[in-house]
Amino acid sequence: MIKHFYILYGSPITQHIYKFFEGDLIENNNFDLTLYDLSSIIHPALYEGAAIEENNNYKGNNKQVIFNKKNILKLLSSLKEDSFVLNALTYNNGSCDFYRAISKSKAFYAIDVDVAIPTFDEGNTYVDTFFRRIKKITIPKLIRYVKENVKPALIKRLSRPPDFVIAGGESSIKHMPNGHLVGKTTEILWTHTSDYNNYLENSEKTGQKKYKPTAVFLCGSAPMFLRDNLAIGIHCPLTIDVYYPSLCRFFDRIESELSLTVEIAAHPGAPHPKNPEYFGGRLTQQGKTMEMIARSKLILSHGSAACNYAVIFNKPTIQFITDQFLIEASRDTDHLEVFANWLGTELINIDETLDRDWEGYLEINQKAYKNYKQHFIKKNGGDELNSWQIVANRIKKI
Repeated sequence: MIKHFYILYGSPITQHIYKFFEGDLIENNNFDLTLYDLSSIIHPALYEGAAIEENNNYKGNNKQVIFNKKNILKLLSSLKEDSFVLNALTYNNGSCDFYRAISKSKAFYAIDVDVAIPTFDEGNTYVDTFFRRIKKITIPKLIRYVKENVKPALIKRLSRPPDFVIAGGESSIKHMPNGHLVGKTTEILWTHTSDYNNYLENSEKTGQKKYKPTAVFLCGSAPMFLRDNLAIGIHCPLTIDVYYPSLCRFFDRIESELSLTVEIAAHPGAPHPKNPEYFGGRLTQQGKTMEMIARSKLILSHGSAACNYAVIFNKPTIQFITDQFLIEASRDTDHLEVFANWLGTELINIDETLDRDWEGYLEINQKAYKNYKQHFIKKNGGDELNSWQIVANRIKKI
């Protein structure tokens, strides 16, 4: 019988993250919940430099910020059969020791791949992706790849696979970085994305929202806030003085051509002011992405996972980049083209030309949307329950 429920997370645990994992729901299912914030070990730059709003920082007694790696590894490896560990760390050189420690224990453990976005075109495989990337390989990239992957590959061979994988859509396992950890004995728990959880929880409210002639831009945190870049350790080629003026020119054209008002759905890690000058004074709101999309007419994005809501509420999208996305040879935009393909649209560069048939972007490829939902949001026939309740129901049977 499982009594203890542990969550390992590599970034600072905010209210948003606590809600993502439905901490209250887990505790209401009579599990003793503990959240381990490993950001000081996994992403020290993020821990030290990320600006977290005071009112967004989760302060519950069940959260522990961990600073001593040796001690936490010892604790994890000693867990008993009454423990369940959700390892939400991306498997890499910095996190594989935690996987190994859990593998040594008697605890049951799971990985979470429900928040998947397309990484290769339908019908393609890992092999196709591998050969596409080989063409862009350089000696420095090869050396870095070897350094970063030898240890994780070895530890994977020495460790037992996860007992469970918490999956979303049909293709979520093969499109997520941790999907390769799934073994022959791993049980798949078919759930759905957290965005679908929010939809289930608020479907009545969103259904009552009045339509507004708006286009909603799903902004990332960069370049004003570099939280995501610190978390994944990549340089951001976007600059404040170039990127935002480019966006505003694009927004101006969308507003004039389509008679829409552009509003900004702020990233959870981007505490923008309400009407920032760099967005042209446009209304910017954080924590209201779903309701903004539900009442809108058009969604603007460059590969945001929140496009799940566009599919759920059947809203057309424009997927775009700017010239700055292409500055560095290491900046691979192939995944953004793949993302657009799955949504049945094209990826455009808004710095190349704004003279387009914008009305045409209001059309939706319904076949593509239905396919996207099946592969990345929720499989047909799944339970219409909160995904973490589905997980809790299964754990109770152990």
